[in-house]
Amino acid sequence: MVSVVVPIYNTEKYLRQCIDTIIHQTYSDLQIIFVDGDSPDNSKKICEEYAVKDSRITVLCHENEGLSADRNVGIDIAKGEYITFIDGDDFIAPDMIENMLKAAQRENADMVACQVIRCEELDVPETIKFVQSAFNSESYTGNDKMRVFLQGEKIGTTAWAKLYRTSMFREIKYPVGKNHEDVYTTYKLVHIANKLCIINSVGYIYRKNLSGLSKGFSKTRLDSIRGNLERVQFIEEEYPDLVDEAYTGVIYSCNQCLMLMGKAGYQDTETFEWMHGLYKKYGKYYIRSGRTSKLGKIAACIAKIDVKTAWMIFKSVHKKDI
Repeated sequence: MVSVVVPIYNTEKYLRQCIDTIIHQTYSDLQIIFVDGDSPDNSKKICEEYAVKDSRITVLCHENEGLSADRNVGIDIAKGEYITFIDGDDFIAPDMIENMLKAAQRENADMVACQVIRCEELDVPETIKFVQSAFNSESYTGNDKMRVFLQGEKIGTTAWAKLYRTSMFREIKYPVGKNHEDVYTTYKLVHIANKLCIINSVGYIYRKNLSGLSKGFSKTRLDSIRGNLERVQFIEEEYPDLVDEAYTGVIYSCNQCLMLMGKAGYQDTETFEWMHGLYKKYGKYYIRSGRTSKLGKIAACIAKIDVKTAWMIFKSVHKKDI
C-alpha cells in the first residue's frame, strides 16, 4: 500500500482535478488522506463527496496550523509501506505512483523522485501531453545522494514529487510554524535514506500561481534562508566535502527572497543588513558555481556591496530570469 497525503486548505478551485488524478492512478492499492486545516472554503465538502464513493479516502480535520501540521497529521495515520505528498491545487500523471513504486522496489530505495513540469494556472489535466521516453532511473548512495540533492539539477527540495518509505518519518517530521518547511526537512530524509533513486518519467504537475507575486511579501518567506542556514550547519558536520554546494544554496534562497521583496516593493533595513552579511559570507560560492544563472551571479556580486541596489535589479526583472 502507498499512502497519499493531500493538504487541502483553500484548494477548492482546483481540488477536483487533483482528486481525479489520484483516484484514477494505474496503481490502485492506495490510502488517500485529505487533511483539512479548518479551510474556509468548500475543500472539505468536496473531499467528503468523493469519500462516499471511494472507500480508500479518509478526510481528517484539525486546527489551522499550516502545511507542516497538515502533512504530519497525515503521516501519523499512514498505513502504507510508502508515502507520497501532493498539494491540493496540483495534480499528477496517471502512472506517477506506479512508476515510483516500481523503482523503489527494484532498487530497494527508501526515496524515489520523479520529474516535474509546470502548467498554467487555468490548465486542466486533459490538456497536458505526457511525452515519455524509455523508462530510466539513476540511484545514489552515501555522499553521492547528498551531492546530487544539493546540486538541485535532478531532484528538488519540495516534499512532493517523491515517494518515501513511511518508516523514515518515525524520526523526522515537518516543522510546524515554519514557511518553506521542506527546506528544513528534505535534506534530512536524503541523509537517512539507504538509497535515493531518480526516475526520468514526468509524474508531478505543479500549477503556476499567477497572482503569487502580487500578494505582497511576508517576513515568513525568510524561513527559506533560515532553513538553508540550518542545512549548512548539518552539511558542515556530516558532509564537509559538500559545503560549497550548501553555501550556494543560501545565496540562491537570498536571491529568491530579494526578488519577491522587490516585486512586492517591500523594504526593511534590518533584513537588508542581515542579507548583506550572508552575501558577503557565502556569495563567492554562488558566483563561482557552474549551476547558477548569469543574472543571479550579477545580483549576488552587487548585493555583496549593496543589497538595496540588488533589490532594485530584482524589482525590474521577471522571476523566470533569476
